[in-house]
Amino acid sequence: MREQSGESVSINVDDAILEGVLRVPDDAEGTVLLACANHQRTPHAEYLADLLPRNSLATLRVDLLNPDEDALYEDRLNLELLTDRLARTAGWIKGQAGLDDLPLGLFGVGTSGTSALALAASLRHEISAVVAWEGRPDLVEKLLRFVTAPTLLIVGGEDQLVRQLNESVYAQLEVEKELIVIPGATHRFVEPRAVEAVGERAAAWFSAHLTPARAGVA
Repeated sequence: MREQSGESVSINVDDAILEGVLRVPDDAEGTVLLACANHQRTPHAEYLADLLPRNSLATLRVDLLNPDEDALYEDRLNLELLTDRLARTAGWIKGQAGLDDLPLGLFGVGTSGTSALALAASLRHEISAVVAWEGRPDLVEKLLRFVTAPTLLIVGGEDQLVRQLNESVYAQLEVEKELIVIPGATHRFVEPRAVEAVGERAAAWFSAHLTPARAGVA
């Protein structure tokens, strides 16, 4: 298996090359695709991607936008583009020996959390769990009825707008679900232990839903 410290990978998605880091522990029971569409969030995503393998979870942390695209604010909100790239990256994972038969979870950071829900609605039972952190799930409200994967929404307690939008969407989801509000955390999650709290909750969610006994055949 690959070193847990991480292996740099490049994924060709036709119109771009996506850069990521793959970590596969020897005892991997599931895979988490951790996607970010804002390079300011990448350090947080990298921390989370390093944490999850300690819970028997392989992780692929990938930036869905290259630096030039990330500089354009409209690209960060281009859900069609982000969801397509997320889908292609998920397909890449399923083509990797040792990962192809593991249950797959999606962990979206920011707008990527919205794309994670859109992809879960499209692939349905191929996705075994979703975590959307500080996302805007209201932007894919019409797709929520198609989501079948257990879904965890995480928001900051002081991020009032995003919190309210997530609370509204949470009420509409018809799957196993949970909404976690991190007390004192603002949109940037720069407060002490805020990101650590996200990691702990996300790791517990994926560990509960990406084991063969709970997830079945992906």
